[in-house]
Order: sequence, then C-alpha cells, then structure tokens
Amino acid sequence: MTEASQVHVKVSNGNDFDIGDRFDGIPYTFKARTTVAIPLEAAIHFFGFQVDPESQQLSFVPDSAHVCRRWGWNTPEFLKNDRGRKMAERITVTPVTYELREKPEDEDVTDLPAPRVSAPKAGEKAKATERA
Repeated sequence: MTEASQVHVKVSNGNDFDIGDRFDGIPYTFKARTTVAIPLEAAIHFFGFQVDPESQQLSFVPDSAHVCRRWGWNTPEFLKNDRGRKMAERITVTPVTYELREKPEDEDVTDLPAPRVSAPKAGEKAKATERA
C-alpha cells in the first residue's frame, strides 16, 4: 500500500459520569454518553487491549480487569455486585482508520479551516491572533 494511514479508535463512555485520564502528558476526558476519537497508543494505555492468540490481531475489547485497576474500580465497594466490571463494560472501543491522500490539482482549497493556534508555554498567557 502506497498511501499512509493513521489508526485511531472511537471510545464511547456509556456510563452516567465522565472519566478523565492522561497519556503522554495529554489529558483525555471521556464524557458520559458520548464518543470521542483518540490515538491507538492512548487507548492501549487506558484500556489494556490484548492480542488475540488465534488471529494475532489486536482485540478492541477493553480488558475489564485492567480498566478496573486503572480507575480504582477494584476496591471492595466496587467488587460488591460486580459494579466495577459492569462500569468497565459500558465503555466500547471501535477502530477508525484515516487515509492520507494527495490533493488533485484541480480541487478547490478555499474552504480550508483556520489553522490551529499552539497552546501557550507554561507560565504564558494565550495571545489573541488575527487572521488576514
């Protein structure tokens, strides 16, 4: 394959509460009953995916034991009635692949979104930017 691709996953939090975590210094928030796309590496860190022994492919089913340990849902309070496992099972993950392609010369590019402004460095305030 000559085209580049970037793998992300969509994470759906089916719980009634938000979940926050960090990966590589970046905060992630999984809001209640919403779906968000995140990089595969972050998802592996948060959800502890396993490799399927038969197909040797990455399983996109979160490891509920890993999730419960990571977010403190393995305490006696959560172990009663299997509450922690049930909360972990309300999180679903599905793979998404984005393809990068060359833009044809005759394609209109006037409707591009505005460029992102970099976050300020520690101790600096964000500056307003003007757009020409």
